[in-house]
Amino acid sequence: MRSSPYADVLGATERQAPDVDTLAARLTEMRETRIPTRIQQIDTGAEKRLSRAHGQAAKARENAAMYRGIATDARTGKALRAQIAEQHPRLHEAEVKARVDLQRTEESRSTRVAAQSGLSYQPPAQTHGLRRNR
Repeated sequence: MRSSPYADVLGATERQAPDVDTLAARLTEMRETRIPTRIQQIDTGAEKRLSRAHGQAAKARENAAMYRGIATDARTGKALRAQIAEQHPRLHEAEVKARVDLQRTEESRSTRVAAQSGLSYQPPAQTHGLRRNR
């Protein structure tokens, strides 16, 4: 009984066994008050864990729905670009060129902003060997 994880919680870890009457009174106390309290603590902890799991599952379902929508939009855009390429090749070429130009403009803008803010990463200078203070 002493090796049980609940023995300490229930107050059953004394070295010397009490007399029969005291033991009967303590067992009755455990059965009527301490065990129901411990069961309530276990149930409350389980309910909290279950609630957290349900919340995480709900958030995962929301994220999945959002990403399915994004994927659907991407497939629709791809299909429309393919349709434009097939039916209107000149318009498609102009759209591709505009996309490339926009991408280059955004890249150059972000490079300029990084250079102006001085936040670019400069690796430390390489030194050969260990220097010792003499």
